[in-house]
Amino acid sequence: CVNTRKLDKPTHLVNHDVWAMQFTHDRITKNNEHWFIMTYDRAMIDVFRNGVFAGWVTNPYSFLDMTQCEKAMSETNFTSLMHAIATYSEKTLSAGSRIIDRVVQYASKEMQNWEFKREVETFKKEVLETVDLDSENSTHEIDTKTDEFLKSKNIVLATAEGDADLDT
Repeated sequence: CVNTRKLDKPTHLVNHDVWAMQFTHDRITKNNEHWFIMTYDRAMIDVFRNGVFAGWVTNPYSFLDMTQCEKAMSETNFTSLMHAIATYSEKTLSAGSRIIDRVVQYASKEMQNWEFKREVETFKKEVLETVDLDSENSTHEIDTKTDEFLKSKNIVLATAEGDADLDT
């Protein structure tokens, strides 16, 4: 699914997704348990839609729609939920997740620094406001801007093997 969407996802993140789906799939099929995975990762959702996963993979908003349908909701709570949904589209949340994944890939140790975290949040907000998420090259643009941000913070961009990343 990552290849069909032409996404460049680090191997360790793909492995994490596979392990999470394998673990939950095994728990469902072998122990008759009920599991679901909430994510904005379209590749994981596609795996579910292709029928190869026994559980349910959905985004948080679809989950809320399904789980709150029997529970009465006050007008204030309903308005608040609708505002949150209108504010953050699936594309926006997916792009934000892509930025955070890339920052964590190269600067996970820095995420303990509250100043760095604040700068990352400011950067992420600016990118999401300026990048056209409907563009074909939006993921490349997001990665390029994220790499430039990291380099400006003296973060060394290295591949999973530990070599310097010559493409950036």
